[in-house]
Amino acid sequence: MSKNNYPVLCGGTLFALLLNARKIRTSKRDNAKGGTDGLSQTDLLIELIRITKPSFNPPAKDSTLKKNVGNYRQCTDNGGTYFETVLCHGNDVEDFEKRITADYENVLSAMAVFVNRFVDENKAEWLVKALIETINGDSSIDRSYSFNFGQKAVVKSDLSNINNVNLPEFLLEIWRYIVTKVKDNTVGQATFKKWHKKKGESQSEWIFDSSCGIGATITRKITILPFEDVTETTADNSNETEVQNLNGHRLIVWAALQAAFMPQKPVYSEFIVW
Repeated sequence: MSKNNYPVLCGGTLFALLLNARKIRTSKRDNAKGGTDGLSQTDLLIELIRITKPSFNPPAKDSTLKKNVGNYRQCTDNGGTYFETVLCHGNDVEDFEKRITADYENVLSAMAVFVNRFVDENKAEWLVKALIETINGDSSIDRSYSFNFGQKAVVKSDLSNINNVNLPEFLLEIWRYIVTKVKDNTVGQATFKKWHKKKGESQSEWIFDSSCGIGATITRKITILPFEDVTETTADNSNETEVQNLNGHRLIVWAALQAAFMPQKPVYSEFIVW
């Protein structure tokens, strides 16, 4: 595929959209005092990689890590040796597919933790629409390709007809597609540049261009779960909350889930049972 194709779904372009849909960050002044909001570009990409390989450890050298994250976002390369090893080589991708087949609930739980930590519920609908528009416009994805969102299969040509989206299921399937089908992250270079513009006098920083139009073509409402129409009841003398969402899933959200929103790596299987 040409690097000039637009739009293209790949790891870098998904990463860019997720960054634009992030929760509001704390100020740099607060971070300078020694705190961290756990929502940096680096935090987000590391946790996304850990959906594929929970034991993933990033490079210890901060400058190397930031360079790898920046290159992956800009689709310059596959994210350097550390990220590329997980996403493009060895048995990690094969193991990821096996986990989705044999242990789907726990992998989905990991993505649910990721969504709750990083995604702003006010931007979730835009994120879904932007991803649907990207997939629809990506000529490398056949119209008959079937995405499996939980127990529901949806072919590419029907994506625009979706009314309700369970966000963890949706993102997990898109990430699975990228990890298993898109080995060359550089195919997203033109898409990244279309969605971003340079900032500042030095023109050294790329920022998302809100006028680029992505996510604006689909004008009808898409209901996003679990952010909308969720009823919660907390049992007495219990550390768990029962949540019933529109898809009929029963969620048990443990109080320990709050720890997953901090910068530490979450132990996924202990937090949510679907």
